Amino acid sequence: MITVRPSRAGFRSIIASGIGLGIAGLVSGLFRGHGGIELLAPPIATIIAATLIALAFRANARVELAGDTITVRSLIGTRRTIPVDDVAIAVDARRVDAGAGVSGRLALLNSEGFALLRLNGSYWTSGELRDLSRAFGERRDVLREPIRAREFIELHPHALSFRTRHPFLSSGLTLAAIVGVALGYVWFVDTAL
Repeated sequence: MITVRPSRAGFRSIIASGIGLGIAGLVSGLFRGHGGIELLAPPIATIIAATLIALAFRANARVELAGDTITVRSLIGTRRTIPVDDVAIAVDARRVDAGAGVSGRLALLNSEGFALLRLNGSYWTSGELRDLSRAFGERRDVLREPIRAREFIELHPHALSFRTRHPFLSSGLTLAAIVGVALGYVWFVDTAL
């Protein structure tokens, strides 16, 4: 049995995102002239929520290969199974430059080239990702040399997530979400407190 667990870097990344959102809420509150509980409660709640999510990710998330199935446990503990026979190729890219940094990627693709599972080395323990990749023997494509996301997409179009394949659109959606959170914070503070 091979088990892939969340990495410490992934854990820290989730908490850092919560801290970033908390700081954005704090700055938004300062610009609105709020103080005391109106200013501190939402950022503190955001940081606590991010910490709880990171702890849940660390405690629950797993990818396990046992026998003829791959079991994927999510952040909240739900399970999804993938028959090993459905995996046509395991694409093991050791260093993918996706613009926001270089990380390893492992994608399990079906016979039509669509992803059954995508794992980002930033969030999962890289040694265990290599073990999972090796389990597919002849059915794997190992890319040891650094590769840019665009070149990787040309080789395996569905091996990377939508966010990685369309970075500008994803950045725009992320920016819209941040603005929405900031405006929601202002609306919440103005109407509820």
